[in-house]
Amino acid sequence: MAEKEETTEQLKEERNHLRQQVTESRLVVRDLEEARELADSLPETVVECDEKGNLTFANQNAFKVFGYTREDFDKGLNVFRMLIPEERNRARENMQKRLRGEELGGVEYTMLRKDGSTFPAVIYASPILREGKGIGLRLIVIDITERKQAEEEIRKAKEQAEQYLNIAGVMLATIDADENITMINKKGYEILGYKDGELIGKNWFDTLVPKRI
Repeated sequence: MAEKEETTEQLKEERNHLRQQVTESRLVVRDLEEARELADSLPETVVECDEKGNLTFANQNAFKVFGYTREDFDKGLNVFRMLIPEERNRARENMQKRLRGEELGGVEYTMLRKDGSTFPAVIYASPILREGKGIGLRLIVIDITERKQAEEEIRKAKEQAEQYLNIAGVMLATIDADENITMINKKGYEILGYKDGELIGKNWFDTLVPKRI
């Protein structure tokens, strides 16, 4: 009789444990669904992949940016297909680092769309953990095309300004608050007798007497 009561008690405990597991699983599924609904509303590309790079989730913006369809996704897509071939090995190495828990911050890559066009992006990756082990990555892909264009425009403007300075027939220079030279044109080097680059960082008043060669 005591053995029967003990067996019944064990069954109750197992049933309660099973109910708790089911409840916890439902909560996890609900939280995951809510998180993915939120990801769909974001203007950035958000994807999830397993440890081999196979996509397990992609938000709406990912399809818009990369040109793939839900049918493509259902057939199977790999995150490395979204990078130019030259950068895939580096991306694989970085994936393993993140799965091991190493911090990388934002990493710049050249992304590859379905139609073969490319764009620069910074990717932030965080590991997806199960029982403390990395089983995949969650990736946020930020298009930096506009930033790159702005940097290129600044570079061209700087080059053009330097060209104008260097064709000037007079010495032109700029100095900082400590009276150190931050820029000087070619005519300035000719007048003061220094080689190109030697005057940057030097005190302006120390160079007023031309260098004897």
